[in-house]
Amino acid sequence: MKLKKTFLTMLIVGLSVSSFAQLSQRTNDSGNFKFGTRPQAGDMGVNLQFYSPFDGSDVNFGNYFKSVPIVNLQYYLSDDTALRFGIRASKDLTLFEGEENIDTTSTSIKNGTEKNSSGEYMIYLGAEKHFALTNLLDVYLGAQLPLGYQFSTTINDQDLNNGDYNHSTVKERATLYGLECFVGLQVFIADLPLAIGAEWGIAGYGKLGDKTHYITESKTGTTVTNQDYYVAAQDASLTQYKNMSARKFTLDNMVRLRVSYYFNK
Repeated sequence: MKLKKTFLTMLIVGLSVSSFAQLSQRTNDSGNFKFGTRPQAGDMGVNLQFYSPFDGSDVNFGNYFKSVPIVNLQYYLSDDTALRFGIRASKDLTLFEGEENIDTTSTSIKNGTEKNSSGEYMIYLGAEKHFALTNLLDVYLGAQLPLGYQFSTTINDQDLNNGDYNHSTVKERATLYGLECFVGLQVFIADLPLAIGAEWGIAGYGKLGDKTHYITESKTGTTVTNQDYYVAAQDASLTQYKNMSARKFTLDNMVRLRVSYYFNK
């Protein structure tokens, strides 16, 4: 009995020493699995980027660059250098068309059309330089260049039974650009090909063409009136200009979350 207790005591001590040795001598896993932990040269990744919350107003037009999650593709040129390409697109379209009703008086509408369309198309080109080459934490510096196009068109046409009409088109067209410089930190999840992290830094966003173009034509009796003018997008007085150029730029801090999935080609 005493011999049995001595044996059990030695076994427990031996297992404890062995476990301590494994923990104290633990090294990073250098394997490159088909679905491994840390990506290496030639590997690729897909990640979603979620910007920090914003109020959605036009006061900070940087929201144009952040309105929905960005889908990014990554390609690792080397163990510590990666290229990234992102894309984001959105479009809304509303169309109403109608013809005359039973009322055929001269001032009633014979037919009418109302069309509203708007959207944004963005691409994001960037690069990352990684420093902490471990299978747990990843620290990197990066830069990203957003480029895009924004548009909206509103058409409102009405034709009356007496031959009078009102036709109106309102258009906005703008080129979006920017530069983001940031530091990133991500954590690899066990031996899964997943990582979660965050990026924060400074971003500058610009918009070329911050103006609204009005084109109207109306007919009342024998008088036809045509108007073609521009209004600054945020001009409350709606001052009309024959020609104009408009631009804006903002510099601000940025924070976004990132969820990544890595794989081999």
